[in-house]
Amino acid sequence: MNHKIIQLTFCILLIFSGNLAYAQSTGAKVEVKKDAKATSEKKEATDVIRTATDLKSGNWQDVLTSFFHLSISDLTGDNKSLNFKTTLFGIKVKADSSLLLDKKYVKEKFARNFQLDISLKLDSLYKFKGFQGGFTWAIVNKRDSTVFSAANTAIDTFYSIAQDSLHVAFIRFRESLSDDSNHVKAANLPLFNKVKRAIDSALAKYGFNNAKFYPEEFQPFLSEEYEKNQVKANKLFNNELEKLRRKPLLTLSVNSTFKNEQKAFKNGTMQFVYLQGIKLTHSTTELDLRAGATIDDTLVAAITKQRSMFKASAGINFSLFRGITQKSIFEFKPYFEYQSVLSSLIGNEKKDVFTANADIRIRIIENLWIPLTVKYDLNKKNFLGFLNVALNFNALKGK
Repeated sequence: MNHKIIQLTFCILLIFSGNLAYAQSTGAKVEVKKDAKATSEKKEATDVIRTATDLKSGNWQDVLTSFFHLSISDLTGDNKSLNFKTTLFGIKVKADSSLLLDKKYVKEKFARNFQLDISLKLDSLYKFKGFQGGFTWAIVNKRDSTVFSAANTAIDTFYSIAQDSLHVAFIRFRESLSDDSNHVKAANLPLFNKVKRAIDSALAKYGFNNAKFYPEEFQPFLSEEYEKNQVKANKLFNNELEKLRRKPLLTLSVNSTFKNEQKAFKNGTMQFVYLQGIKLTHSTTELDLRAGATIDDTLVAAITKQRSMFKASAGINFSLFRGITQKSIFEFKPYFEYQSVLSSLIGNEKKDVFTANADIRIRIIENLWIPLTVKYDLNKKNFLGFLNVALNFNALKGK
């Protein structure tokens, strides 16, 4: 058993807050695919990072992406925007894929926590009306900096036994299909390849599973020892994983907008976002707190007025309907929002506005989300709706 590989895999996985399945898959694939050992570690690290990134909630990805994030906001409204976010790490990985490997990856802490934000502002006819640029910096990111090693722990012990049992089962299965020269018989090759592909696929996607998950022809070769130890390893690791998911994330975003209007081109916004996981049994849940200020030059009756506003919100994001892949399929975030115009009210505009809101996110395909924001103005007693589209993609080849 290669403890170095196990430790590396767990560390990379936990940095991105992934799940047990993918951490476990790396060690076993090294055993099964010895002929690809020269390139397997890099590939496995890439698979772990890619998959763990997918496991992040849509709400979390909106705040701080792992690699690249593309979205369109307010599709049905008058203030549409095309938004693009990328971390410095995402850019650097495009130029040097070796940064995905253990020691180099860990050293890229600042690059992983510094994000560039770019937006094109559009009107109702999709005509250009402004440009916004800025950055987001994760001041506190315990979800990234916490590194957990399973080496020399009970998890490592159970994991090692399960891996060895799986390896023995695979050897026994192969022998049952082989001739006296230990070569798989031609007639048995389709079955052998079917089982091998199924095992590789299961390990790559879900990690260690109960025997019933594997092809029927392979199940009799798996021992009770495998089943018992994979259950124990999963349970212990998931406990550690849930602790990590509840760690805090605090980001600072600063950006400026240049409007395509005469005498109205200055806009500056600063916002803090704080995410904190909450322990619940049947969902991945996090507290979402935001506060920020905006200074905006607005053209009113041919006169440029400088307006300043304060906005704050508080809510809870629920990630529901997580299947065997542990990916968030549906997210619901109810929250209250308060906005105050500190200077330069326009017309009959109210100084203070309270709204009750809800963000609904649905994962359509692997990395495509459809977020819908519903706002209810507690003063005017009316609803507003904003339809968005978000796409998270990565700097990793093969997907």
